[in-house]
Amino acid sequence: MGDFLSRKIVDLTGYAAGRPLNVLPLNIQRKIWEVASKISRIANILHTPLVNAGVSERAYSIFVAPVLEETVYRLILQGGSSKALQAAGLDAKLAKVIAIGVTTILFEMAHYPDVRSQQFSNIALQSLAFSITQELRGISDAIIAHGVNNGIINYL
Repeated sequence: MGDFLSRKIVDLTGYAAGRPLNVLPLNIQRKIWEVASKISRIANILHTPLVNAGVSERAYSIFVAPVLEETVYRLILQGGSSKALQAAGLDAKLAKVIAIGVTTILFEMAHYPDVRSQQFSNIALQSLAFSITQELRGISDAIIAHGVNNGIINYL
């Protein structure tokens, strides 16, 4: 069931099942990774100063990263691209689906750029869950979901 659901969700975000982004030429994959890397640096701008100041990696991952990443990826990128697409004349639902797909790609490329791995698909599912949570429940719930997710990962 999990594998079936995983493939269906990966399909929904615009990838070929089992080989996300592998269908794109390498130069396009590299460009996507470059953009994702730049966004990741913005989202994690406080990482080094806080860790150097004594905040543990675990605490950063559970409490700080979710706030910064959800603000950058969901609130700014997803929300902004959805509004821009709607302003360009796209239907609101279609604009949101495209924005979620783009955000998912950037989030997962920033976290785990090896598109051939299972980890890549796992992060796609997590990102998709955070995006849908943000759309249905708001940014606060997306931040909480992200923090809980990171907490579970850190303690398993």
